Amino acid sequence: MLIEEFGILLRRPPGMLAADAMRWIGESGRASKPDALADQIFHSVRKIAMMGEFDLVPRAALGGFLNDYCQEILTSCPAAERPRFIDRVVEYGATLTAPGAVLEQAQPVQMRGASAHKMA
Repeated sequence: MLIEEFGILLRRPPGMLAADAMRWIGESGRASKPDALADQIFHSVRKIAMMGEFDLVPRAALGGFLNDYCQEILTSCPAAERPRFIDRVVEYGATLTAPGAVLEQAQPVQMRGASAHKMA
């Protein structure tokens, strides 16, 4: 039953999940500074990736979804923190490239130019 629920999550548009994550981050009250907000956004990326680490969803589907999610949530990251956020996502993605890992590329997120420079 739990695996089915996570599958439903991946059928939602990544932008909707990004909006839900930002609402949760705002309600938590933990992200009062730009660096703290970027840390919370990265935390959301890690939580989604864990679904694949625990084999709760098909890993191939999760890799694509996670890339799209990162594209969407990047627009909510403070502009000054975006380079650090991108570096952390790429580094984290590299740790997931072992056999059977969630993401198949060493650089799972190739940020679109417009997204990387958009002001939050």
